[in-house]
Amino acid sequence: SSRRGLRNMSSPKSRKGKTSDKKDKGKEKEQEETDTKEVQPVESDCCDRCLFSSFGYVLIFVAMFVVFFSEREHKYSQRDISYITNQIVTVDISPQQKATEIESILSEIVEEQHPVHCIDVISDVDEKSMLVIDDRTDVSFPGLALKIHTEMYQWTQKETSERIEGTVETKSKYEYVKAWSATFHDSSSFHRQDAHYNPQPTVSQLSTRNVWTDDIFVGNHPAVQLHLSKSLYSKLARRDLWKNVTQKAAEYSDLDLWEMRDGFLYRPYDKAESWFSEPEEKGEGEQTEDTSDATNGEGETEGDEVMKSADKSAERVRLDQPRTMIGDIRMTIFALDARGQTISYLGALKFNEDWNQYFLIPWRSQNNHKYSMVEYGSVSLEDAIDRMSTDNATKLWLIRILSFLSILIGFAILPNVLNATIEMLRIRMFGETPFEKWTQYIVATLAVSVMLWMVVVWIAYVVGIIYLALTIMTGIVVRLIWNNKAPAKAQNTATKDAELQTKKKK
Repeated sequence: SSRRGLRNMSSPKSRKGKTSDKKDKGKEKEQEETDTKEVQPVESDCCDRCLFSSFGYVLIFVAMFVVFFSEREHKYSQRDISYITNQIVTVDISPQQKATEIESILSEIVEEQHPVHCIDVISDVDEKSMLVIDDRTDVSFPGLALKIHTEMYQWTQKETSERIEGTVETKSKYEYVKAWSATFHDSSSFHRQDAHYNPQPTVSQLSTRNVWTDDIFVGNHPAVQLHLSKSLYSKLARRDLWKNVTQKAAEYSDLDLWEMRDGFLYRPYDKAESWFSEPEEKGEGEQTEDTSDATNGEGETEGDEVMKSADKSAERVRLDQPRTMIGDIRMTIFALDARGQTISYLGALKFNEDWNQYFLIPWRSQNNHKYSMVEYGSVSLEDAIDRMSTDNATKLWLIRILSFLSILIGFAILPNVLNATIEMLRIRMFGETPFEKWTQYIVATLAVSVMLWMVVVWIAYVVGIIYLALTIMTGIVVRLIWNNKAPAKAQNTATKDAELQTKKKK
């Protein structure tokens, strides 16, 4: 019994000791876990490797290649302009010049492929020689071009959604309006097709169309004329020269199916029906009555129908003016008639042996660049070349400014790339990376952007082989992608902290 008492007295203390040992072991495990977490190296922020960095790379890479190709094109265009200045020949085909002398000069230009410059008038000797004919509407009018705007009177559907009260569901509401439109609205897709039918337009194509004459020739010389290439016709379409000639075109063309109304050329869908008022549509109640009456005897129903048709024909009265109906077409015609006006041309000359004619075409350089100038008025050779040079310079400087800003923004949103690039170039004037002050970061961004932009321009001008130049550009791109990492100083700091924590644990 004394042994049992001793056991009972000693057992609570032993239990307490075991509990305290368990608590100590738990604390040691928690401490080990904490030490393990602290020992793990601190990873760099991965924001630059995500969507934001992709946007920055897009800005930099697109700007690089835009600058490269624009500067390369400018280099060759300057060579072409210098060649044009030295080799260009001015031609005078006025009626005072002899035809044999003009022919010899033109044949020499074609054989030597010289650029050509001339100032003369668009021929106005014969009105029928430059006649514009539209095959779709049978409209014809003298001049260089016709702008034909065609519309159709038709049903248009407008759909709106309304929310049903007390629910989250919506219902569609359709509204139908008659209106003139240059776009055909197919009624087969309408919600209510039968009551709002649009026939197919009688003209194959609506909207606005430009129809040009088959031949535009320059000069009033009776024996020699220069024909303008069709690729250069659009250069003559100056906005202030278009005139509304709808009335004159209607009189000149003598159209059978068209008539003048309110300043437009009309083509009625049903000319006979347009002189009578529109019949009234029956309501739902009237339709129901007609259906119930039809169940009576056959003779009575036929008699009622005859009486109704007689009443309708008696009620219809001829209108003083025709009404507008669904399916009507109206047309407005503008003419470009620049015959007799002086134009200046700079380009090339080509001889067509089949037609025995000389054509004014764009001049093509050895680098496959095309140059042409067609302007109204007298433009001297010096002014024409200055305009070509000025246009190229303005476009080039605009591209330069925008591309530099794009590169600058790209580096500004890629701090890891900026820091790694500065470490690679071993530039110490801005301080150690990563930069602690925002002024250092801005100055470094400007410096790296300027250096990259200048390197790309240097490659465009100095490296003549295009494949070698693109290879160097690709190497720069790969290197910039590789530079998307934390600075060496930050990596070393994280490694030292990890080693220190490991020593503490031991």
